[in-house]
Amino acid sequence: MARILGKTADELRRTDIARHALDVLAESRIREIHVVGRGGPAQARFTAKELRDFLELSTCDTCVDMSNVSSDEFEPRSPDDPELTEKLSLLRAFSQAAVTKPRRCVFRFRLSPVALRGRGRLEAIAFKQESGAIEDIACGLSLSSVGRKTTPVAGVPYDAHRGVHANVDGRVAVDGSVIEGLYVCGWSKRGPNGTIGTNRGCGIATAEAVLADITHRRPRSDTPDALLARLTGRVARIVSYLDWRTIDAAERRRGAVIGKPREKFVSIPDMLGAMDA
Repeated sequence: MARILGKTADELRRTDIARHALDVLAESRIREIHVVGRGGPAQARFTAKELRDFLELSTCDTCVDMSNVSSDEFEPRSPDDPELTEKLSLLRAFSQAAVTKPRRCVFRFRLSPVALRGRGRLEAIAFKQESGAIEDIACGLSLSSVGRKTTPVAGVPYDAHRGVHANVDGRVAVDGSVIEGLYVCGWSKRGPNGTIGTNRGCGIATAEAVLADITHRRPRSDTPDALLARLTGRVARIVSYLDWRTIDAAERRRGAVIGKPREKFVSIPDMLGAMDA
């Protein structure tokens, strides 16, 4: 969200962001963005790739408020963790950068939110420092990213401590014993970390587990056609891979008209309508 808010309308037009969102962001008067974390730089959950994207913002500078951070916290750590090393290196560079552009994004560390302040609308957030002192940061918009947990599903084992579906390498399990035929991937498997690329790799790993297990399971006589026949009548509509390709092509055509890689459908009826066009 910080990167989206720091971009200009022209930068966003080259992405696949939905038009209605672009129209609102084009009117944005935001000039200062604060990314605030309760831990130190080494504990930040964002990735180095996400930080690198801040280097490309045309009208937004990125900096680090050093109030609760010492410069040695950005020094390289274990050589066995190149991701963390790069992340700290980028933050160190941001901490030394000059601020000259009309917008700025400020990274703040070791501040815990304690109260929202304002009369009739949000005007500031009160944060508690490790010393116990309270600091107010003026703002008109707050986006929370604290305490994310996967939503439990009835009948599926859940790891309440980690906030994910209980699993062993993507195979859903109870007390370490795998449940046959039940799998999970993404944040429901690992917890809230990683980007689209991370989730793609995670999905591939789970798919490989499915394929490995299929070879050891009892063969079934049912054909794919028999499965589809059983589903017919139980679901409103089956969307096939060919249907998905039709939707994908329609989104690309919509985007090409306005110079974007695609213009996404934002409702299921619109997606299904594209299949019938």
